[in-house]
Amino acid sequence: MAVSPRMIVLLVFIGAWATLITCISKFVYPLVISDTLLTVLGFVVGLGISFRSSSTYERYEGGREEWAQPSRTSRDLAMHVWIQVKKRHETNPEQGKAYLLGKVTALNLIPAFAVALKHRLRFELYGQYEDLEPLVSHLSTFAGEVFDCETSEPRPKTSWKRGGEYLGMTTVPSNPRKLIKRSEKNMGNLPLEILTYMSAYLDAVSETGQLPNLVQQSMVMVMADLACLNEVLAGTERVFHTPLPIA
Repeated sequence: MAVSPRMIVLLVFIGAWATLITCISKFVYPLVISDTLLTVLGFVVGLGISFRSSSTYERYEGGREEWAQPSRTSRDLAMHVWIQVKKRHETNPEQGKAYLLGKVTALNLIPAFAVALKHRLRFELYGQYEDLEPLVSHLSTFAGEVFDCETSEPRPKTSWKRGGEYLGMTTVPSNPRKLIKRSEKNMGNLPLEILTYMSAYLDAVSETGQLPNLVQQSMVMVMADLACLNEVLAGTERVFHTPLPIA
């Protein structure tokens, strides 16, 4: 997106403000400010801008680190589930097919967590999205139960609002939290619910003996991967909901 349209309003405002101050000082009353005051004011403003910039880059780096963890942890988790959990085709073919279906379903929950986390950070808390619904439509979740077409879809934008967003006016874009406030039911936490289903699956395969005793250490590693994904969920929400300092 071009930067110039977003700067037009600010440049026009600053130019008009500077022209007004110049005209008042030239034709009405001379505005004289001490050089010391200008130096102190410049130092304070520069310190505030510097602190805001450093906080912004810190949030950016924190978000990158948190978002890099799911890709690494997801690969480890998928590898452990696919290799360590036994299929048992040799004992009972029908039961083996059921176990294989359960394994594939559990593997599909891994990308479902990443997609659900992406939508949650965008304040899109429902489960009926094009890239998410095929992965979680078979699950019983709060997000799937409270879905409402009237409240889930944003209202159409007016021409004034579209123009203000194009010009970069920060007060024009609609607050995405409005969709959450319109809901009368608990919308839950879809990424956390997906982790709960994955944990329940691992507990089930451990009880049925699909995870042999010789690889119980792998069970510990798999649960550690789930704990890491839970930390990613908490970390991304912390970075996202931490406000920037006003400067």
